[in-house]
Amino acid sequence: MTQGRHRHVERVSVIMPFYDTRPEFMREAIESVLSQTFRDWRLLLVDDGSAEGSSSVARSYASIHDAKVIYLEHPGHRNRGQSASRNLAIEHARGEYLAFLDADDIWLPHVLEEQVGLLTAHPEAGMLYGNTLYWHSWSGDPASRDLDYVPYLGIPSGTVVDPPRLVPLLLGGKAAVPCPSAVTARRAAVEQVGGFVESAPRPNEDQFFFAKMGLHFPVLVSDRCWTLYRQHAGSVSGPQSAVYQRENRNTYLNWLDSYMLAHGMDDHAVRSALSREHWKLRHPASARIMRIGRRLVLRTLLGRPKAR
Repeated sequence: MTQGRHRHVERVSVIMPFYDTRPEFMREAIESVLSQTFRDWRLLLVDDGSAEGSSSVARSYASIHDAKVIYLEHPGHRNRGQSASRNLAIEHARGEYLAFLDADDIWLPHVLEEQVGLLTAHPEAGMLYGNTLYWHSWSGDPASRDLDYVPYLGIPSGTVVDPPRLVPLLLGGKAAVPCPSAVTARRAAVEQVGGFVESAPRPNEDQFFFAKMGLHFPVLVSDRCWTLYRQHAGSVSGPQSAVYQRENRNTYLNWLDSYMLAHGMDDHAVRSALSREHWKLRHPASARIMRIGRRLVLRTLLGRPKAR
């Protein structure tokens, strides 16, 4: 089902899947798109089988802003997951660029203006991502302000990372995994890699997509903080058991092995990073001891007084 009028081809198609998102969060997310300084966009709201609360919010915005906001759902109002929902939006997108925003996050007003400008200035880049505020203080609790933080990206701002160099950096934890709400990509590039992997397990499905993009296209990295990534108990990326995390990690590594084999890719850096990550999963105790050792060495080196 699609609700909304198709009046023109937008420059940016904004993709927002949702599943039983709290209505107040969803309204804030949608309003942050409506408040963008860059106006040539269309918002695709994808209902992943939600109950009436968030569904009615989406339908209401699509009705009021019928030229700018489109409501989509899976046949039979089924719940098919974030990756399938994003792929449904990609099928209906017509913009040159695809921008992703989760339904409980918020964009700052200049996100699209700056990202479109950067991608225009770097036509070689298939994807762009920036930094993100991990946002605890939305709750209004004064104690939560100290929990807000912006991660260290691990890649100098303004760098265009040629394929497949981003993949081993993400695998080894040398670069921070992007927040999906800070990502904009060229639609042609996303379509070329086949969009999102619908079989990928939650909450790591984004990493499968980032790996495909990083293997095939240059990726532009910016330290600009464009997104407020709301931290709350109902978040898809909330706490997971250690066993579940290991199983998901193993699924991801095995998928990446198979993907590279299927596409005839045999990059040494990626293969080495994959081997190290497989080893860590097979020897968790040894890997933990090595991590602790590295931290102690770093603390010793950083705490050592400078030579005179």
